[in-house]
Amino acid sequence: NDALRQEARVYLGYLAFREGDTSTLRALEEAAKANQSRSGRWGETHFHRALLAILDQTPDKVFDYLRAAKQDLPDNAAVRVLFASQLRQRGDQRGALETLENVKGLMSHWAPCVLGKAVALHALGESKQSLNLLSRMHQRGIYTKESLQLFRDTAYTTEHATEGELVQTLLETQFPDQADVR
Repeated sequence: NDALRQEARVYLGYLAFREGDTSTLRALEEAAKANQSRSGRWGETHFHRALLAILDQTPDKVFDYLRAAKQDLPDNAAVRVLFASQLRQRGDQRGALETLENVKGLMSHWAPCVLGKAVALHALGESKQSLNLLSRMHQRGIYTKESLQLFRDTAYTTEHATEGELVQTLLETQFPDQADVR
């Protein structure tokens, strides 16, 4: 099934991006180009181009590539997570939140999606909602350094200092060699 292969390539591209693996991204971009000639859809190609542009530090077209990818792949959580990140960078926290709230099903619980919503909520002054989202994710045993740091910082600003201190201890235990957790 072409649609399933396309979804797999998009998520593989996201993972390669997180690892900084440009050679895999370039191979996926080539596979996407071959697929687009059959399907007439460019979303996957735009997505991989956006990831490469971010890694190559040539950000001028990233937003346009991701917007085009989102138009062609509207239900893809990886596309939405990165598009929302671009919206947040442009100061559009509400747009980022709306983009991520439209992720449905299992992927709405995916750590990058939950973290993106929590960051946007925090920036919009909805710190308690942000804390609740992160808390539910962490209770399921899913966390990232960034989610723990946001939880810690938000806990301190919402009068949950005890929880903030516990998370700080966890950060120092889980990421002992990283200065940014202290």
